[in-house]
Order: sequence, then C-alpha cells, then structure tokens
Amino acid sequence: MNRRTLVFYALPALPLAALTLPLYVLVPTFYTETLGLSLAAVGAALLLVRIFDAVIDPLVGLVADRWKPRFGRRRALFLCSLPVTALAAWNLFWPPETVESRHLLIWGLVMSAGHTMALISYTAWGAELEGGYDARARLAGWREAAPPISVQPRIWYNPELQSTLFLVPGLIAFIIMI
Repeated sequence: MNRRTLVFYALPALPLAALTLPLYVLVPTFYTETLGLSLAAVGAALLLVRIFDAVIDPLVGLVADRWKPRFGRRRALFLCSLPVTALAAWNLFWPPETVESRHLLIWGLVMSAGHTMALISYTAWGAELEGGYDARARLAGWREAAPPISVQPRIWYNPELQSTLFLVPGLIAFIIMI
C-alpha cells in the first residue's frame, strides 16, 4: 500500500481520538465545576458508560461481522456510526445550562455506542485491507500514530503545553512514520 493511501486511511483516526480524550479528561471537570454536578454523580455516570462499553464492544463486533450490505459492511457500519456519534458529542459537549447526571449518562451511552461502531468497523476494515502480518502492522501503525502526531504542532505552538512528556513520543512517532 502506498504512503498516500496510508495517510488517507489514517485520517479518520484523528476525529475518533479527538472525541475520547475530552470525554474522560475535560467533561468531568466541566460537568462538576461549571454545571454543578457532584463529582460522585459524574464518576458514577462515566463508570456506567465504561461498563456499557465493555458489554457492547463484542456485540457490535458480531453485528459488524454478520451484516453484509451492498457497499461494504465495514464502511456501512462506519457511516452509520457518524451521525450517532456526532449527535452524542454535541449533546455531551454543549449541554443545557441546567443539567442532571442522567443527561451525562444517556449521551455518554449513545457516544459510547456510536464510537464503538466507528472504531470497530474502522479497525476491522484496516485488517481486511491488507493480507500479510507486516502490511497490517504498518497500516495499524499509521492509524495509531496519526492522532498523537496531529497534536504535536499545537504543543510546539503553545509554550504552556510544551513538555517532554508529550514532545518526545510525538517526535519519535513522527520520525518512524517518515
């Protein structure tokens, strides 16, 4: 597979990764400090979302393996996941001013389902694009390296975020990919 195809395959990893980091890093602080929910309620909601995620992953994998639409089962499931994930992200990251913990729980569950549909179909699609072990490993490497590499220019540009904790792994991944 040529480098251009690898880059295009890796691109969807950027928004997928961009959804998970804020959910577990920024949302708890936002929902507690800005919206006034208790930390226990936010923690319980996010714990239930993670448990749901553990249960739904194999179920989505089963559906992904058995569903056979005309234009590709992996692409179809991936495309179906996009509006679900987008709607959930909108409701999680822009909640109403008065919110209850069930809002976080419901939209967290929807986000988990949509993200799982996207991620499972995306990674399975990658496994089907290439046949050999080395080729699949290369494809997975591009997919997994794209998100941290995309963050590096923002870290270099913003001195407040500069840290060897972030800078060194990103540089190593960038050098390996080139």
